[in-house]
Amino acid sequence: MNTTHVEVETDSKLVAQWWDKGGTVPWRCQAYWKQAKTMASSMVIQISQSFRVTNHVATKLAKLGSSSKEVFFESTHSLPKDILGAVRMDKVGSHIFRQK
Repeated sequence: MNTTHVEVETDSKLVAQWWDKGGTVPWRCQAYWKQAKTMASSMVIQISQSFRVTNHVATKLAKLGSSSKEVFFESTHSLPKDILGAVRMDKVGSHIFRQK
């Protein structure tokens, strides 16, 4: 994979600040953090905070990622239908209501 530009949205303001300005990352995350920073050194990374209620797509992707060994999508068109639907709703600025 030859990715050079990455946009990251997080619901954690603290994580976004750690990435942009540095800071003390909890010890249990330091190995992952160092690996991510090393991988990102050859990329342009834009990280921003989004409020938890607005990141329905991220929630679905995280759930998929936690249930699979490795997941890679060439484009948004190859996403599972429920995630693709959430992406399309997000693009047009439509609200997604969560079901409990």
